[in-house]
Parts: sequence; structure tokens; C-alpha cells
Amino acid sequence: MSYDRSPLDGPALAKPTRVSRIAADLGDAIVAGRLAPGSKLNLDQLRAEIGVSLSPLREAVSRLVAEGLVVVEDQRGYSVAPVSRADLEEVATLSAEFEGLALGQAMAHAGLDWESGILAALHRARKGGGGSLGDYDSLHDALAEGSGMPLLVQSCARMRRLLRRYRTLARYDGTERPLAADYAMIAEAAVARNGELAPVLLRQQIRRTGNAIAARLGDLGSDHGA
Repeated sequence: MSYDRSPLDGPALAKPTRVSRIAADLGDAIVAGRLAPGSKLNLDQLRAEIGVSLSPLREAVSRLVAEGLVVVEDQRGYSVAPVSRADLEEVATLSAEFEGLALGQAMAHAGLDWESGILAALHRARKGGGGSLGDYDSLHDALAEGSGMPLLVQSCARMRRLLRRYRTLARYDGTERPLAADYAMIAEAAVARNGELAPVLLRQQIRRTGNAIAARLGDLGSDHGA
């Protein structure tokens, strides 16, 4: 990875872009399992590999701390966040509750553009095959976006990313489940503004995913990778 700075970019303009790219790449590596749970992040080594100064790297890693992908301990520095059954259960529960709340708000307040976005996301999922959970990530985004609550939308995205990390570690894609039918029901209930049914279906879908991941990972017990 290389992050070249254009000579035309001033410090105030260049730094946020550079930091965002570093944080995105490191975060993607953690979510994809290329950086193992509990592994230490050697900032000097990362700085040399990426080709940036220490300051933007520290800022990028600090963002990942806020997202729950990296932990920092006194005298030990930064490391990739460990995983555990308790953490997985919390992530799945929060994801279900946040997304259910966002969907309820969206059905009450969003316009026709939101409905069109849901149907478009469902169509893209079907074109992608529609048989794995990854096909429906954009549909989850579309369902939440109409809530008109930016902090809630961010929280939904954060929990969904953490849950996606567990999906990757467990090598679980949900292909044994009738995902196409399940998500079609969720989308149809949302577009129909069925405030009782749609959030329930969405929460159930997310909780089933959490339970299936837990079964795949087995008994993690205490933090794995700590």
C-alpha cells in the first residue's frame, strides 16, 4: 500500500484523505481476517510498509479503536480486537436492535426515494446470486438510511461491520438458509410500511445470523487472541 501526497495538497486537505484511506485499509484487513484477533499492531513496521508518517497512522488506528476493531492497553500499545462469544452476542443484539429501530423510523418518515432504494438494493442482491449474506449488505444499508438519524445509521453500519468480521472468522455465509425469500419478505414489509412486521423480521434475520456464527465458532470462552 502506498499513500503518496500530491505537492498541490495542503496539510489540512491531504491529511483527512490519507487518514481515511489508511483506516479503511487496516479496517478491511481486520474484518477480512488478514490481521488476526489479538495480534499486535507494530506502528513502526506498519508505517514503513504503508509509506506514511507516524502521525496519520496513529490517527487512523485511533479511529479503529473507536470502531471496536482495535484495542489499546497501557504499556502494550495497539492490537487487533480479540473475539469472544460474549462480544459476538452483544454485537448481534445491538445490530438487531439498532437496525430494527432505524427501519421503524424510516417507515414512519422516509419518502418514495427510500422505497426505491430498497427495491434497487434487493434487485442488486438477486443479480449477485442472492444466496449469501454478503449479497444483502447493501440492502441493510438501504433499510436504515431513511431513518433520518445519522448517528443511528452510523451505529448500524458499525455493528454490521463488526458482525461481518465474525462472519468471516467463522467462514459463515448463510447459504444453507432461504435468504432470498427471507429478505424479499423484509423488503416487501418495509415498502408496505408494515411497522409491526418489518422490524421483527429484520431483527430475527440478524439474530439468526448471530446464532449461526456462534455455532460455527464453537465455545470461544474467554477472549480469543488476547
